[in-house]
Amino acid sequence: MLNETAKKLNDISRFTESHAKNKASVFTRFYAGNIKDKLAAVINTLAPNGKIAAVFTDRSFAAFGELTAALVSSFSGSMSRVILKDGVPTVKDAGALLSAAEDARFILAFDADFYGLAAYAATVAHVPAVLAVNNPGFREVVPSRTLLRNGGCYDYVKVRAPRYVLLDENVYKTLDVPAVYSSVIGRLSDFTDYRIACAVKKYDADKRAYSVLKDAVSSAFGVFTLSAEKRAESLLYSKFKAELANLATDGALSDFSAFKNASRLCVSSDNTAESESLYILCRIMGLYNLYFSGRYDDVLEIPDYLSRADKVTETAKCEEASVLRGLKAQCELYSQMRKTTDRLKNVLKDEICAQNSVAEKTVKTYFALGGKDGSDKKIIDFAVKHSGDLPDCFNGMTLVRESGIGEYI
Repeated sequence: MLNETAKKLNDISRFTESHAKNKASVFTRFYAGNIKDKLAAVINTLAPNGKIAAVFTDRSFAAFGELTAALVSSFSGSMSRVILKDGVPTVKDAGALLSAAEDARFILAFDADFYGLAAYAATVAHVPAVLAVNNPGFREVVPSRTLLRNGGCYDYVKVRAPRYVLLDENVYKTLDVPAVYSSVIGRLSDFTDYRIACAVKKYDADKRAYSVLKDAVSSAFGVFTLSAEKRAESLLYSKFKAELANLATDGALSDFSAFKNASRLCVSSDNTAESESLYILCRIMGLYNLYFSGRYDDVLEIPDYLSRADKVTETAKCEEASVLRGLKAQCELYSQMRKTTDRLKNVLKDEICAQNSVAEKTVKTYFALGGKDGSDKKIIDFAVKHSGDLPDCFNGMTLVRESGIGEYI
């Protein structure tokens, strides 16, 4: 069962890779089975007689540290390690991992918190990242960007390393099904944001990647048509499929979506429960429905840009000058492309209405799957309100802000 999932994911990866501008940045291969056997095979392929660098928590080191060291040694190699605490890694952590990775053939991570860190360090070191997946939850395993804490700030850094993903044969038994479900369904609003960005920023839309993402989200909606034992398999497949679609566009499909930005702001607020994903989605789709319906076109509240910049700077922990420059660029682009955004209202109105209706039903499915509510609605409202304000983005919440609707949140 798991081997078939890996095979299908590799087919998708090769398909998206074949159309990517930078093949190295989207190269991803999946291997499923006994974690010891698969790790040994990767070591033999990538680092025989060589060195690897590995990042652990105390927990993962206790479970896999000796095993990894023994496997590396059996191929006449060596392992350097870094042991970190759970949570968002820091720039200092990245530096420590890079020091450990000097002359290494690849960088290995076992913990969901460190998949992005390992891939980032691998990007800088120009080596592959090997990610051993036990239970990814709602975190991305193959992101195109990842968060690093930099002193009092957060850096959203690019990840462009080839990746080898090892799926443990027991992953379905331990998988947090509600968390994975919410991480996939949360991508629903990305379809709207991508189409807005393509129209306004004049991107060439990647229809292949868009189709892959759409199929991933659609499959997740049908989770209750499957037996309980098949749900974990289907959702894990959909999760990776969605991530591969975003990689294929070099991050343009999802990296600056309202959903992704709101999630980043929630992380900055130290509120990372998976149930956030669905409440974020419902809030965003409800606001999109208001905007695209056109019913509130005459109700304008001028955005308080300085206040927004202050709050985003404080919460996202980024430079105020960067946020202000971003807001100015967004306003100018909105003014230039006003006719385009007005046309989008007519094109997307019915689709947004349908998505809004569907989004509300996903919360019931989440709880039916056994999910728990650990979200803070006030933080979510704040994160959604400002999810169109972060630098380098232009999404549906940017339009909601410029219409004045965002000031009523």
